[in-house]
Amino acid sequence: RNAIVKASCAGLDIPAKTQKMMEQLVPGSIHKFSEVYKSSCASDILAVLLEVTKAASLFSLLSIHCPPKLNLPALCGTGISALIAGLAGVAETSNGIFIACDQLPPAEKKFKRLKALILRRYKQQIASRGSSKNEQMHGAYPTIENESD
Repeated sequence: RNAIVKASCAGLDIPAKTQKMMEQLVPGSIHKFSEVYKSSCASDILAVLLEVTKAASLFSLLSIHCPPKLNLPALCGTGISALIAGLAGVAETSNGIFIACDQLPPAEKKFKRLKALILRRYKQQIASRGSSKNEQMHGAYPTIENESD
């Protein structure tokens, strides 16, 4: 899993100001978000690997059934590519279980807390500015980025 993640899941593109705010509100949220992102990326890579090996297995199988003579090397190739496809499927499923059972439950708690804190600050900004409904309808919403802590 780590080799796959390091190969193509470089990292998150979250602005530094947003990262700082997230860490101030909920310590460890950036790390947890990054871990979920990497696991999800690895799952996508494994899904592609699975589909490619399944296609290779099917093309190899075509070379067995279509010609008038039995092609034993193709039969061996089909078995090997099907085995690799099965292993890729197990790896993808295992990664999905890892995400669902190990990564998401603690991350979900942090993200719900982060969302609640951001919404609370947002509502406080609206209340402190005393903006009317007319201002809000015309795009005069305060942003969290304007906040200086």
